[in-house]
Amino acid sequence: MMMKFFILILSCLLVSACSYGEQRIQKVMDDPIELLKDPLTVEHKQAMTDLEQAYLNEDITYAEYLEQKKQLEEDYTRQVQKREAWIEP
Repeated sequence: MMMKFFILILSCLLVSACSYGEQRIQKVMDDPIELLKDPLTVEHKQAMTDLEQAYLNEDITYAEYLEQKKQLEEDYTRQVQKREAWIEP
């Protein structure tokens, strides 16, 4: 009797875990990039978007936009190089 109860509980847990995992797998299949998001890249893209928006709103001049864009690119490149140096032996 106890063994049947244990098998029933285990089966219920297995079915519920599979259905939860199925939702997660479906989400990754719908948007595979979700799994591979790099925080450094996400921050850089957001900063670039904010900078472009400031230029489009005429909050900054084109010269300021180019200078800030250059600085963002240099900072991003420096951070990527630092990370790669840390990862590689």
